[in-house]
Amino acid sequence: MPTHHYLAFDLGASSGRAMLGTLKNGKLSIRELHRFENRMSFLFGHYYWNIVHLLDEIKKGLRKCALICPVPDAIGVDTWGVDYALITKDGSLSGLPYAYRDNRTHRTIPKLLKKISKRDIFNRTGLQHLYFNTIFQIHSAVSDTAAELAAADAFFMIPDLINYYLTGRKFNEFTDASTSALVHPATRNWDATLIKTTGAKRSLFQKIVMPGTKIGVLQNHLAAETGMSRVPVLATASHDTAAAVASIPAEGKEWAFISSGTWSIMGIEVPDAIINDRAFRYNFSNEGGINNTYRFLKNITGMWIVQQCREKWRHEARGTRREESDISFSHLTGMAQQATPFKSYINPDDPLFANPQDMPKAIKTYCKNTRQNVPSTPGAIIRCVLESLAFTYRTTLDQLREVSPHQIKTLHIIGGGTKNRLLCQMAADACGIPVVTGPVEGTAMGNLLVQAWGLGHLKDVQNIRQVVRASEKIERYAPQDTSTWEKEYTRYRTIVQKRRNA
Repeated sequence: MPTHHYLAFDLGASSGRAMLGTLKNGKLSIRELHRFENRMSFLFGHYYWNIVHLLDEIKKGLRKCALICPVPDAIGVDTWGVDYALITKDGSLSGLPYAYRDNRTHRTIPKLLKKISKRDIFNRTGLQHLYFNTIFQIHSAVSDTAAELAAADAFFMIPDLINYYLTGRKFNEFTDASTSALVHPATRNWDATLIKTTGAKRSLFQKIVMPGTKIGVLQNHLAAETGMSRVPVLATASHDTAAAVASIPAEGKEWAFISSGTWSIMGIEVPDAIINDRAFRYNFSNEGGINNTYRFLKNITGMWIVQQCREKWRHEARGTRREESDISFSHLTGMAQQATPFKSYINPDDPLFANPQDMPKAIKTYCKNTRQNVPSTPGAIIRCVLESLAFTYRTTLDQLREVSPHQIKTLHIIGGGTKNRLLCQMAADACGIPVVTGPVEGTAMGNLLVQAWGLGHLKDVQNIRQVVRASEKIERYAPQDTSTWEKEYTRYRTIVQKRRNA
């Protein structure tokens, strides 16, 4: 069996990486070639992405790849969803792309919702209502910067823009486009009616291509500048969660997934979008997947709360004798494991935890306001957060089971959150089903293996997941003490519901 090499650019909201994957004897090995920072920049009252910096870092990644593997089989790019960029008729970038945290849509959303309701948008796209959805961003641009939009010739989601930079070819990739609330799930194409409602031109939007499609080759000038050959560039699963789900080492259909990181994205893989009253009421989204599938999912606040607690404690420890190791994630998890269980709970998705200046204080406030035991130590606070996350997974699992076309007997967890073994065990206990974890590098692995599939080196999605199972360490967690967790879940639901009704 021949050896193949693929280059993945995996960009997240805080960092980006160039990863070289090698497929040999049915196994994939991954090597990080380049890592760089990414962050939103606040300029003149708005949040933007520094796309010039990102493209420069991608060029550096190409140079580093050229030193090791100048002729990989292909290149693929994945990023976050919803954000976009515009190109003018002469091929120039029409300003910096806005970042999804920018609040410019808050003022214009009510105007759009007078033309079309939230439910109508859901019925046409299957997307949950989020203020940063591309449909609202585009409408805001029409309202506030009409001249800029009028001068534009092409609309790209962020990975499409990077692919345009690499190849000079204009396409929109399906999985990322599906996060825009402008794609009709039945046709898997742009919804001309919705685009017209925003005030934008349909001609801006490019042909949608499916994951695994070759869109071009590396441009001459980039090949010359970096030392790379004119390598094929593929539209991989360009949305990072789609890439991650592609890497789930599952068999059959009776499973759900959590992509666990700052956010916990929980859902199921289905052949077609699920659009009905329950899906709308429970605020689920339908986002495109590989092989014409959809990911029916919900965004849940994930390790964000733990991360922000740690940042607060690190800040307080500066200038003291307290050791950095005392507030490492592993140490905090160890303290949580030793803390008394089932003392207090929070709703991780409560607005109180969106972006407080003092996360531990916010947790204490929630517990005080709901007349619970108020955790006072880092171990007790983290225990409260992790148990609450596990119960939130249980709530979401119950909702998924109400609308899923198949049974759910296993929960797969992928991503950086799988390093927290305590949370993984709690998820199994709270949900009452086995949990299977891995891979940690799910997004990069999915990006690379979709490239291999697109080139015909892997025959189908089952083959992709077979390679993952052969390549990665997979851990399993069996449910324990389920009667106690079931009893405490009832208490958790009562606390959360009372808070919502307050």
